Amino acid sequence: MKIILITNSFPYPPGEQFLETEIQYLAQFDTAIIPINVQGISRNIPEGIKIDLSFAKFFNKSNEPLRKFKLLLSLLVQRFFWKEIFLMPRKDFGTTRSTVGSLFRFYLSLLFFKKFIVDHNLEEVCFYTYWNNETTHALERLKDQFDFKLISRIHGGDLYEERKRNNYFPLKRSYNKNIDHLFVLSSSAKTYLATKYNYSEDNISISRLGVEDQGINSTCGSQESLSIVSCSSLIPLKRVDLIIDLIQLISRKKYKIKWTHIGDGYLKKNLLQYAQKHLENIDNVDYTFLGELENKEVYNFYKDNEIDLFITMSESEGAPVSIMEALSFGIPIVATNVGGISEMVIDGYNGYLVNHEKTLKEIIMLFEDIEFFKNPLIRRNSKQLFRERFDAKMNYNAFIERLTIL
Repeated sequence: MKIILITNSFPYPPGEQFLETEIQYLAQFDTAIIPINVQGISRNIPEGIKIDLSFAKFFNKSNEPLRKFKLLLSLLVQRFFWKEIFLMPRKDFGTTRSTVGSLFRFYLSLLFFKKFIVDHNLEEVCFYTYWNNETTHALERLKDQFDFKLISRIHGGDLYEERKRNNYFPLKRSYNKNIDHLFVLSSSAKTYLATKYNYSEDNISISRLGVEDQGINSTCGSQESLSIVSCSSLIPLKRVDLIIDLIQLISRKKYKIKWTHIGDGYLKKNLLQYAQKHLENIDNVDYTFLGELENKEVYNFYKDNEIDLFITMSESEGAPVSIMEALSFGIPIVATNVGGISEMVIDGYNGYLVNHEKTLKEIIMLFEDIEFFKNPLIRRNSKQLFRERFDAKMNYNAFIERLTIL
């Protein structure tokens, strides 16, 4: 079977680092990768996997001003365009603009893949869209015209309507039937798809992502200190400012606090200033922003440093790979109870789940007894949960086996 994997940018940066693991398993098939965005230098991928840049070149050309204007005029006479505009819950400028942008990407995907399939005379091919987005919906529309299989993964930003402007996801309800299989990261995501968008549960399987077991557990710090790590993009959704507020509050305890953040984003400058304002002059607090790190660098950090706990205060998530990485090193977790995180953190077993609407004063109560995070049993529980649910070898072999019988 030939697999055509459609990504946002992988194997090119930025993001999608977690595909570095999965692609090792997909290499046993005749696999080609089609990234939509291409910049920088490609990551290393297994020998034999092809990279096709024609989609990215088509998108770039289509965004040239004159060509984009002609394509937009053509879009306006498409029946699907007006159907989706009619379905919008609100007709304000912002919602209309984002919806038109989504429909434009959908239209470009339709034009590209219709020609791509014909030109390459594709037979017995499986399109695998790594994100359940406009490209997936375009292939769903083309599926009746051509003989191909279509599968898709769905994560968080491409699933939860609450993340979108006015809680509206263009195209999600119009194209949810014509797909061979949809792979979700958690049981809560499966329920959400079925109830929110009326997807058939028969076509949905839970297929968790995973990370490789490095065979090493992180060590904890001394009894007089608390070492905290967080890892996320520096964007509003991740609420890193709340971590700063929390550290300021718990600094009133007698122990020394060390906080390290891994990740970058457009809020970096603002958050650095915020941290300086709230943490710089506190004697028992040290903090560091390490910026974006490759997976190997994250693993090396966990190997070489004492870490008591991993924390995330995100207001919405799918199933964060950053938490999987921490679990693989036996690190306890403090996380907001959103998306699939309740399958990664069992309250009181390997960490604490926090209602994302709780006040900081309620959250700091979790830090009254820091011995919880240093307890060998709690740390073993994190490692055990990783082995049961997020081990890459187990999860991706099961995913590959499922692909072979579709």
